[in-house]
Amino acid sequence: ASPDSRIIFIGPVPEWNANLVKIISNYLSEFKKTPPLYMTYGLNSEISEWDSYFSNNVPKMGIEYISAYKALCNESGCLTRVGNGPDFITAVDWGHLTKPGSDFLFNKIGNKIIK
Repeated sequence: ASPDSRIIFIGPVPEWNANLVKIISNYLSEFKKTPPLYMTYGLNSEISEWDSYFSNNVPKMGIEYISAYKALCNESGCLTRVGNGPDFITAVDWGHLTKPGSDFLFNKIGNKIIK
């Protein structure tokens, strides 16, 4: 790499304990209401720990760290959908975003990547 190169590490996205469609369906069955946009129900809590680890350690190696987790989550949990209906859920399966989820993420972090 040249001295002017930037190395960027994009951290993990939120992971759910099952397929997000199933998590949403289970939430509907259990609570009889539409899940919130951001929630912790069915969320794999280990990913937050990994994000913190990477956030603290990756910059020490001279690598720029961008937290996808923080872009997709807040104090209420992680983003489940970007609109109404099944076409707007954010995740396909563990660690893989849908197109709407990917678009949302890029809109949040794209300016940190493309400078």
